[in-house]
Amino acid sequence: MKLSRQNKIVVGVVALVLVLTVGYALFSQSLNIGGTASADGKFQLTFYSVGTVKEVGSSGTTVTSSDEDKTLTITVPKLEYPGAYVQVPVVIKNTGTVDAKLLGITTEGLSNDDMEVTYTGLEQNDIINPDATRDIVITIKWKESSVTTASSLNFNIGLNYEQVKVGDITTGSSESSFPVVEGQLGDNVNYKYDNGVIEITGSGDMWETIPDTTGICANTLGGSSSSCSLGLEIAKGAVSKLNLSKNVSDKLPIFLSMYLVGMTFEDMGVTKDTGKQMMMMAESEGGFGFTEEEANEAMAIIDITPTFKSLTIQNGITSASESLLAMSRIDYLLIPNTLTNIGASFLDLAKVETVELEEGMTTVPLNLMSGETPEGTPKYKVNNLIIPSTITEITARSIKPDLLTITNRTGKAFDWNLILTGTSGEAFETGTVTTSGGDIITITN
Repeated sequence: MKLSRQNKIVVGVVALVLVLTVGYALFSQSLNIGGTASADGKFQLTFYSVGTVKEVGSSGTTVTSSDEDKTLTITVPKLEYPGAYVQVPVVIKNTGTVDAKLLGITTEGLSNDDMEVTYTGLEQNDIINPDATRDIVITIKWKESSVTTASSLNFNIGLNYEQVKVGDITTGSSESSFPVVEGQLGDNVNYKYDNGVIEITGSGDMWETIPDTTGICANTLGGSSSSCSLGLEIAKGAVSKLNLSKNVSDKLPIFLSMYLVGMTFEDMGVTKDTGKQMMMMAESEGGFGFTEEEANEAMAIIDITPTFKSLTIQNGITSASESLLAMSRIDYLLIPNTLTNIGASFLDLAKVETVELEEGMTTVPLNLMSGETPEGTPKYKVNNLIIPSTITEITARSIKPDLLTITNRTGKAFDWNLILTGTSGEAFETGTVTTSGGDIITITN
């Protein structure tokens, strides 16, 4: 396919963003009590801890783990009479990076029908996210109705799980089948993405940067070797939940992150069909090197991807990560009054329709709307800024002059010319400001 000059430029932009290094495969695994098992890569459930064993009509039961906690061996020397039992409390933890679906507990080698193994705390098809845990209790019992004289046990118990597939995942509040994605932004800060709506909850500081644990953000636009944007973090989380072929899983997150933050094919000036053809181009030419089947698979995910709509940061969070909203297109962004420390690249290349500062805030946070490219053009675009009644101070150049309107709810007069451009002018509460670039900004109340 011969590309126009415009499309060649788009290919170059995509090539800049698409540094692709990691992915997820489809896994299935059994963890055996009294046996062995293994799980590859970052797909892994473990027997994280074992509580105090309860024995009734039994003594000497031991529980040991091995193979990096992927194998749990239970030895019951003797059950003394019908109705005797052993209970083993176990905590299962997802120590990998891929969501796992529990299929249940199975037994192997239990030939005596008078012996039974049951468990509580585990629902069939329960999905365990990375770092999540489940508390279960495994009970081994000699049935009370038994007439057998056998009292010894020799069998294996298996914990079966597999990677979550599209049909298993929790999907958004709309009819879209795009998954809900949750994760951490700090030790006590979490995020949830549902159908384009993002909520950041918790308290205290976000991580200074979103850790790039995979290397996928290295040398990408809006990222560095150690930092990712929220868009890319959500894209990685979504891909980990989808049953995709390996090549697509490896290479889709970067491009999907562009779609999530609102940089669609149309924004880049090409049709979806051209975008698909670009994906099928060789990587050396700025494409993915996808086969047509893989390109169709990727496009099917892109077609159900809802872009960012709004972001709400909960009151109690005190700092925001650098590059958190790099490249994002958002309709609404709420900044809580507790957020006093904002990373310098917070809104790099972002476009936000409305930013609202929460009541109770007294000063406009540093770096909320600062930063320019070397050419002097703004690195972001915010159309409307809402300033609450509690603001008492706005420092010079703390607000960049690329706004359409400012809603001043303070009832106070400010030198808006000085605030926006650094050049002193008439102080007023409402009115208009003409910037050095000729832009007219309307101040309302």
